[in-house]
Amino acid sequence: MLAQEVFLRCLRDLSTLHDPRCFGPWLCSIARNVCCNWVRSRQHAPELFTDCESNGHAGQVPVLDRATEEAEMAYDMELLRAGLCALPEIYREVIRLFYSDRLTYKEMAALLGVSPATVNARLSEARERLRRWLINGQ
Repeated sequence: MLAQEVFLRCLRDLSTLHDPRCFGPWLCSIARNVCCNWVRSRQHAPELFTDCESNGHAGQVPVLDRATEEAEMAYDMELLRAGLCALPEIYREVIRLFYSDRLTYKEMAALLGVSPATVNARLSEARERLRRWLINGQ
């Protein structure tokens, strides 16, 4: 996936390469930036999209002790994970691509084979469904 991102950025930004003799270092700098961004995003974004179908508890509110701040944070993360798992796949996918993979609407549209307007509509609906789920507890 990272290699694809590197080559997509390379193709997109090829017009910025002024000296063809510098192609190798230019490509390496793109690869380095893509990899650094990926590492940074993995450090700050907890894995919220795991086991949505396989855990058998999709959409269930977690039952945790809320006695400490750490436990409260864990509770909130589990609540968010449960809400994400409750979303239909079509909405969970755009949430993951936007917030976890940090793709633009244009990149998501190309990946999903839809228009950026469709991506926008799906993302808006996903946020609204998640908001309602979190407020109502399902």
